[in-house]
Amino acid sequence: LAEPAAPPSPDAIVKAPALDEPSSLSSTLDSSTQSTAVRGGSWREAAVHNWRALLNAPPEVRADRECILDALPQSPDVLKCASLALRSDPAFLRQVFQVH
Repeated sequence: LAEPAAPPSPDAIVKAPALDEPSSLSSTLDSSTQSTAVRGGSWREAAVHNWRALLNAPPEVRADRECILDALPQSPDVLKCASLALRSDPAFLRQVFQVH
């Protein structure tokens, strides 16, 4: 397996990329929330603090079941950031319904 991508450097400010499928999510975010600053730590820590960090996360983070589940209580929109494989997994979806 490939080594997971490191979280951005503490001073990194990254423009949120388009999601892997069209959605209304990006149109609902104002310009101040479309850019996300991740201040060190892990992707999971960033996502738990602000789920929108997942908009900037690499594919392996979007496929991390625990990371997505940890961020889910903030908003059901977290699921739009999850990988297609996770969104297609019945066991994952059962866990989602237990959380939300």
